Amino acid sequence: MKTLLTTSIALFLLLFSAEIKAQFSLGPGLAFGTDVDEIGIQVRAINSFTDQWRGSADIIYYLDGIKDFSIWEINLNAHYVYAGADKFNAYALAGFNILLFSTSILGESSTATEAGLNLGTGGQYFISENTSLLAELKYTISDLNQLVIGLGVQFNL
Repeated sequence: MKTLLTTSIALFLLLFSAEIKAQFSLGPGLAFGTDVDEIGIQVRAINSFTDQWRGSADIIYYLDGIKDFSIWEINLNAHYVYAGADKFNAYALAGFNILLFSTSILGESSTATEAGLNLGTGGQYFISENTSLLAELKYTISDLNQLVIGLGVQFNL
């Protein structure tokens, strides 16, 4: 587990510290996980390296409504933009997923972690030069296979 976490952190730093034609955006969103069966609040960062390649990192906190129980998801993905126009682009994605569960019962805490792979697609519609709407559909392959549907807004920084 420590190796996976170390590798994920190294990938994140590599994605977001490179100085190759970088255009950085950040934004909030909502996500729904079909196996978790909950809506989540999402924060996503995207770093464009070229017109076709970019890296993405996001965190989803699922609103499960159960006291002393939480579900988090961390994703590190590569995007390949396969269709682009002035106002819209479409992309394929692949990357890593870490799903974290934690609970506290009678003062005893317990955590579990699932690692997986993401495969999916998404689209981005540019409202203005600095603002875009984003929709994404990805499937996470792990012990907890699930489809995740995400909607969000991105702001160029």
